[in-house]
Amino acid sequence: MAQAATVRWMVAVSAMEHVCDVPLERTLQREIMRALVKVVDVIGVKENDREQWIVNGAPRGRALAAVLDKRGDQIRAHIERP
Repeated sequence: MAQAATVRWMVAVSAMEHVCDVPLERTLQREIMRALVKVVDVIGVKENDREQWIVNGAPRGRALAAVLDKRGDQIRAHIERP
């Protein structure tokens, strides 16, 4: 059986630049990192900066996007609060 090629993905969450509340920012970064690691066919994740993660492996793009989608409400609520 052929082994899937290792691919590098850059996962970016541009909205994170608006999340400067230290406890929330750090919590979201950890949650995103943990969730990306759990995606099928991911073999490694490295935080590139506060808004970007480098993902190694051969995951499906939709699976990576789903991780971010689950955090969208938290980020949106933070940005939209008065």
